[in-house]
Amino acid sequence: EGFRLIAVENMVNAIKKISVQCGHDVTRYTLQCFGGAGGQHCCEIADALGMTQVYIHRFSGVLSAFGMGLAPVVVLKHCTVEARLLECMDARPECVLRSLLARLRSQATEDLRRSPSLGDSLEAAQLSERTRTHLKYEGTDSALAVSFAESPEAMAEEFARLHQQRFGFTMAERAVVVDALSLELSVTWERDLLAQFGHEMEEGA
Repeated sequence: EGFRLIAVENMVNAIKKISVQCGHDVTRYTLQCFGGAGGQHCCEIADALGMTQVYIHRFSGVLSAFGMGLAPVVVLKHCTVEARLLECMDARPECVLRSLLARLRSQATEDLRRSPSLGDSLEAAQLSERTRTHLKYEGTDSALAVSFAESPEAMAEEFARLHQQRFGFTMAERAVVVDALSLELSVTWERDLLAQFGHEMEEGA
């Protein structure tokens, strides 16, 4: 019983980290249950989060394993910057942020190339890239991630909007600082396999 309660608490905290801590009200959503053991925990997790609905697909256990097999291969690279946004981002191609992103992109591509699950297929694969700039107000510790943009003003505006949403205020008198940069490079498998598998399951049900 103790192990089960610890597992429930860990899952609740993980859900809070990607939802409640990002300003989302989980009580308005339905909890999706999957995995062979998901049914043992979903009601207690929903109760702990204040959620009133749980959705359990009849093939939830199978889809969990199949989904892991189809999951994209992802490489995440991250580097610390600690510089004012307007000082490290300008129109020059060689500006600090663009140079750092180019280095992260090169490192991530090399890691994917060395991945045993990809082998020589990387050259023909479709890569998906997501770059994030982690911003904060000067003199503070709470950084928020925004999508990297060519305009520093656009990133500053998005950061102010997120800060207002998360904390209820902004600090317009303070400079915006780039805490870090992150780049996520991923390869997604063929999605037609998923549609075919779902069709076969429905026919065999």
